[in-house]
Amino acid sequence: MNHFKFSFSKNKIQLIKLPLIIIGIINLFIIFPSYAQSNQKTTLDSLLKVIKNDISIKDKVNTYNLIANEYIPNDSLEIIKYTEQAINLAKKNNYYEGIVSAYYLRGGFYRKVRNIELAKKNYEQALSIAVENHFEEQQGDIFYQMAGILKRETKHEQAIESYKNAIQKFQKIDNKLKMGDANYQLGVLYFGKGMYDETIKTWEEALQNKKIINDKLGIATVYNAFGVLYDRLNQYDKVLFFYQKSLEIKKEIGDLKGMAKTYNNLGKVSQDKGITLKALEYYQKSLDIKKELDDKEGMSHTYHNIALIHKAQNSYDLAMGYMQKAIEINEKLDEKGSISYLYSSLGDLYEIKQEYDTALTYYRKALKIREQLQDKSNIASSYQDFASVYLVLKKYEEAISFIKKSIDIRQKLGEQAHLAQSYLVLGSIKYQQGDYKEVIKYLNNAIELAQKAEDPVVIQESAGILALAHQKSGNYKEAYQNQLLLKQMTDSLSNDENTKRITRLESEYEFKQVEDSLQKTNILQANQLEKEEIKNRSQRNFNILISATLFIVLILAFFIYRSQQKQKNLNTQLNEQKEALSLRGKELVEVNNELSTLNEELNQTQEEIIAQRDSIESQNILLEEQHQEIKYSIRAAQTIQNAILPLEEQMKQKLNDYFLIYRPRDVVSGDFYWLGSIGKTRIIGALDCTGHGVQGAFMSMIGFTILNKIVNTNKITKPEQILERLRKEIQQALRQKQTNQNNGMDAVIVTLEELDNNQTQVTFAGAKRPLWYIKNQETEIKEVKGSRISIGINYKDDRKITSETLVLPSGSLLYFGSDGLVDQNNMKREKLGTTKLKELLSQNALLPLNEQKEAIENALDEHMKDTKQRDDILWMGIKV
Repeated sequence: MNHFKFSFSKNKIQLIKLPLIIIGIINLFIIFPSYAQSNQKTTLDSLLKVIKNDISIKDKVNTYNLIANEYIPNDSLEIIKYTEQAINLAKKNNYYEGIVSAYYLRGGFYRKVRNIELAKKNYEQALSIAVENHFEEQQGDIFYQMAGILKRETKHEQAIESYKNAIQKFQKIDNKLKMGDANYQLGVLYFGKGMYDETIKTWEEALQNKKIINDKLGIATVYNAFGVLYDRLNQYDKVLFFYQKSLEIKKEIGDLKGMAKTYNNLGKVSQDKGITLKALEYYQKSLDIKKELDDKEGMSHTYHNIALIHKAQNSYDLAMGYMQKAIEINEKLDEKGSISYLYSSLGDLYEIKQEYDTALTYYRKALKIREQLQDKSNIASSYQDFASVYLVLKKYEEAISFIKKSIDIRQKLGEQAHLAQSYLVLGSIKYQQGDYKEVIKYLNNAIELAQKAEDPVVIQESAGILALAHQKSGNYKEAYQNQLLLKQMTDSLSNDENTKRITRLESEYEFKQVEDSLQKTNILQANQLEKEEIKNRSQRNFNILISATLFIVLILAFFIYRSQQKQKNLNTQLNEQKEALSLRGKELVEVNNELSTLNEELNQTQEEIIAQRDSIESQNILLEEQHQEIKYSIRAAQTIQNAILPLEEQMKQKLNDYFLIYRPRDVVSGDFYWLGSIGKTRIIGALDCTGHGVQGAFMSMIGFTILNKIVNTNKITKPEQILERLRKEIQQALRQKQTNQNNGMDAVIVTLEELDNNQTQVTFAGAKRPLWYIKNQETEIKEVKGSRISIGINYKDDRKITSETLVLPSGSLLYFGSDGLVDQNNMKREKLGTTKLKELLSQNALLPLNEQKEAIENALDEHMKDTKQRDDILWMGIKV
């Protein structure tokens, strides 16, 4: 359960001394946030008008920054444009606070769009200027945001230091609000690291600051956090105390969403303690509020929590009903991750009910979604689900296959606690097969990892099976030791379980009393209702008679009244028609005069239109001439670009069997391919330059020329050396260190050398592009990833491009190219995607390459039907 989904105040650098109109706009955002969201365009238009007025330099800089802030996070070009204008103007006038604000805004934008490297770069630039000018509050804001980035990158020690720096800066200016925010976030980090004493200390400091400024929402949030902490520490009384304190404040300030979350937390605690009736009560209150707020996602979570209660009570059908409600909501929200989790939970229920085919069906549904989301951790969970079912069905080979896949993923992800569970399942399978040596190995691993993760259930189950395995292997001493461990864990769990069971029995007794009371009340109500029904039936008959009489009298009166009204209305209409005819005559005279005047104006307008038409025709002739010149220039550029690309005869001679898909988005392309050879080494390149059209074509010609020089003149044949040399040459050619621009390219370089034993040595280096390959007579695609470096980008660290060498049997296939193919969208703005392309290549791997090309192009054409090509496309397939 994720307890930490709190909304806290967002720190922003202040823009100072704004003119009155800008202050008015900002106040509108603060007082009426919903108005601000629905009228963002109006606010933006107002700011764009302000910038044209005669205002001071500082006000102009601040307004540029406000305009950029309005575009976040939707329009990166506009954000860069207006912050750049703010920076340039502020630098000319030594207005350093404006420069800091602009870089800070950029950092925030890049953080929102998950471009962490650029976010850091802009925050660091802002921090450097803020430190130099002793801007304490701005330094604190930047340290706070940087800490958030470091926390996301799981660099927790660095994040802790950054929050401490933020707190120190906010203390200097005595900003209680921001001190409280930073202390709270620091406590969240300490909580995640299990440093509970430090967590308590920092949250107490946060609470103290929030109380001083009477930040009630902040106080409620910290109380809620303390509830989470003491839940972790199993101090039930304190959990209830802090959750109730948080709830009281949220009720006071009308924070319905916060109340729903706290009720949900109280329900979870009660559920964990076995107080079923109380848990259901809290969950129902949470659900009622979420329905009022139309919080579909929150309703889904609560339905699932209620389902888990019914599952624990062995009411499996009820549990399934609530899970289906949760699934229906998540399908409407398109929350695929939640749907996969619920499918997995339904599979668990069917597995408990021993309906294994249905369980496997739901596990497959969960796995399919998780594979689409590339959710590695939960894919491993699905594999373990399959293994547990196949273990029960005694299909041991299938069970082993799935659990080993699960273990492989969890080892790579470093999920120690989950890995212990997987080893337990694998040990259980090996025990059923009678392979006790393997049982001992895997279950020792399970116990070691479970002890680190403090998971007594895994330790208990592992120790029990391990004792039996040692006994059957004749290792009686080890069997005895594991029996002791089993007893120790069983006693510990029994104490906890007995406490929960007693509480649960009390809850079930209360639940039964309520149910019996309701049944008695229903019987009494039924008797009373029968008596009242007899009495009411007699009264109804009398009322019907009276009503019928009155109805007849009313109808007669209505017809008399309507006849009188008709005569009266007819007289009135005749008088009105007489007056209207008189007025109409006067109006016709006036209209005639107006038509005469209008006719004169139309004649004058016609003369103006004829003059404008002649002018437009002249402009059209000029535009057409210019258009033809541009078309001719672009066609000439296409001819030049085609002339430098390798000829088809050269490709066939050096590559034998290959296919090439080359589709410029415009007439000329920013993608290009290169082919050469030095001795027996054949060199092939596929490069994707910045931009497309004319800009990309110029870059491609620069790249092509430099590649010729590197390989043909300098005789360099190692792929990583070719790309490293290309990096330097591009930077020199474009003078990037002087101009500070980052135009460049992503690239693949492959060399082929035939060996004596009917094999080919393939050496690959990539700049942000991969190599895919399929071995001869196989269909499984394997991938070699390129280096995380783009040609032409300046990196602060000393990154190097590396290569990888493969030895493949003749007939193996290589695939590589630019990202234009997988990034092509359809009418629904869905990309073709890496997964779909890999499936397509795998399905057609055994076909000749010309048929593979046809299959890819057909799939691409079908995918992009009724849409425009978004980027240049280059894709190659080579049989070695």
